Amino acid sequence: KTIARRYGSRVIVVVHFKKGHKGNGGGLDDIAGGAAWGRLSHTAIWLEVYDKDDEVSVRMRDTAPPEMVLPNRIARVLKARNGPGRGKRIAFDFKPGSLRYEELGLMESTS
Repeated sequence: KTIARRYGSRVIVVVHFKKGHKGNGGGLDDIAGGAAWGRLSHTAIWLEVYDKDDEVSVRMRDTAPPEMVLPNRIARVLKARNGPGRGKRIAFDFKPGSLRYEELGLMESTS
């Protein structure tokens, strides 16, 4: 943390769920390596494959009308210390040939 502050940098740590996790999402307590990740991180995002053939409703802006899209990746915001993003899901289209992501929008709540 001290080195990152000194050089004005950010640290990105890639982790995985605990051994034996069955999928279907999870939370900060399910990350391998202990509860420190949830306590000490500012942001935690879980990237998951979306392999369903179901379109989802998304919005690119609050004022934009909802659109139906078919993402192949979803980023779930598990923690957002300095913002209102916790619990939000963002739909993406991942292009394996170029290793690029296209953001499709913020997924609307299904409740």
